[in-house]
Amino acid sequence: MLALVDEKPERDLMQPPEVVRFGSFSYVASVKAMEMMSHIIEDSVIDSPGEVDLYVSFQKMSRVSNQLERYTQVAYAARRLVLAGEIDWHAPDWPRLTVLDTLGDPMIDYWFVVADGGGIHMALLAQEISNGDGQRRYKGFFALDRAIAHKVAVTIRELIAQKQLTAA
Repeated sequence: MLALVDEKPERDLMQPPEVVRFGSFSYVASVKAMEMMSHIIEDSVIDSPGEVDLYVSFQKMSRVSNQLERYTQVAYAARRLVLAGEIDWHAPDWPRLTVLDTLGDPMIDYWFVVADGGGIHMALLAQEISNGDGQRRYKGFFALDRAIAHKVAVTIRELIAQKQLTAA
């Protein structure tokens, strides 16, 4: 899918949300830029309560604890919330929450935030890459395209079913 969209430099990703929201693109980005793009999708879910399924990989569940207030809002707004990552922390008992342990699974290497439903179709999907300096960086794509976001959501649902991952 990366070949289908233009690549944007990180400086373009650090723009206000109304600028970044336009179109679909690939990137190599820092954690800060990834968080900014993730927040665009999360805010759309919060603004559309009960309409959107949200699939999110934190790679390690303890990273949710750094955004507990935000994710409490997301959890109550999402029609369905799936959090994926190594279970090194336990999420609160939010409604409609499924937690997937991805330790030992190739999914552990990916940061994704995918919203699908209610007229909202957004996907952020990136693989963690190493550049030798100890800083987490990601290569992936951001898409405001119904077909792409839906395909990513369907793929995630299929991976979950194939691996028979269950709620923790």
